[in-house]
Amino acid sequence: AGLVAIGSQECSFKATPAEFASSGDFWFSLLHEALGGPSEYELVAANSLGQMHLGLFVAVALLPHVTSVEVDGEATGLAHVLGNKGGLAVCCDVAGTSVCLVSAHLAAHQSEIERRGSDFAEIEAGVTLRRQRHVDLSSRFELLVWMGDLNYRIDLEREAVLNAVRDRDWPTLRAHDQLTGERDAGAAFVGFREGPLSFPPTFKHVHGVGPLPVPGGPAQRLYESKKMRVPSWCDRILWREWPGKVAAELLSYESVPTVCTSDHTPVSARLCVQLASPPPRLPEPAAREQFACVLSGLRVSALRPTDAGKNASADPYVRVALVDGLGAPVCSSAKKRSLEPRWSEALTVKLPWAFASAEAVQGARLFVSVMDKDLLTADGSLGHAVVAIGSAWPARVR
Repeated sequence: AGLVAIGSQECSFKATPAEFASSGDFWFSLLHEALGGPSEYELVAANSLGQMHLGLFVAVALLPHVTSVEVDGEATGLAHVLGNKGGLAVCCDVAGTSVCLVSAHLAAHQSEIERRGSDFAEIEAGVTLRRQRHVDLSSRFELLVWMGDLNYRIDLEREAVLNAVRDRDWPTLRAHDQLTGERDAGAAFVGFREGPLSFPPTFKHVHGVGPLPVPGGPAQRLYESKKMRVPSWCDRILWREWPGKVAAELLSYESVPTVCTSDHTPVSARLCVQLASPPPRLPEPAAREQFACVLSGLRVSALRPTDAGKNASADPYVRVALVDGLGAPVCSSAKKRSLEPRWSEALTVKLPWAFASAEAVQGARLFVSVMDKDLLTADGSLGHAVVAIGSAWPARVR
């Protein structure tokens, strides 16, 4: 693999060798050694928050093509400060393709679905990597991979889940998976993809006990019976891409039950990603053309009200800008007190000389934001999308 990202939660060592400043540093050194050490991989980013850790390792052969590495994190624990819950992020450019890896630990317990969604939204808004105003984290990168103990549960009785696991009836469990339901309802992880959940739920196992033989199937870990938790797919890996890209190919998505040092079973995923093509060579000055993108017939539906009171509404307008920051953004007029606005005016986004050929225009992308006009404070975001000019409409909207 060219890039290896490893995220862990509730990971600490009481006995850390003296040569390491922290248990996190010790953990990263163990991971580095397991990957073959400096002759095989370079640790380019090590990010920690409390007992959460995220390491990004790059194959030696790929190192010259990996640039602009940055790290950040957002705590969502007690008072939104304590680092027992939250997210860590690492981003970089790989041969011109922007990539971000997120490792998160969301709120626990069966009933805390809304809190998990709130944690997700806080991490999306709070991580500052490549920050662009009013654009959430997952829309800033051509590829974003989100992993970790996301803590979503299966909404079935414990005995029903155990029976389904025994029968390897994964479709029944998937139909009651909270994360799948939240994603389908547009409440969290909108636009993310995930591989098939075709392995046993990864929580809550008997700590330290490895897989045991199961009649008619592969060995499985035991689930604890003291706290009687409902076995669930708490540990997940999802990804999201900009529109207009060749979709990443999922090579594998599986659990690793032989690693049994926790009451969670770790999961792994392998993605094959097509990197960006080099930008087309600009034509000679005499052959260059001026292009523009014209957006007309704009309308928005089902906006959420931002004003307080019985007749709460919003004052929306549309803001359009190139994702690479070239050129000034273009804005529509604001529609006063409307949650279903329509605009008769067209917005014209003139493309700079970097897009002076039809081939280059096909690779251009726009940030389209719906903003709420406010005379007293900064304008807020009501939603946004990344639009590939060369792709089919409508764009995927968050």
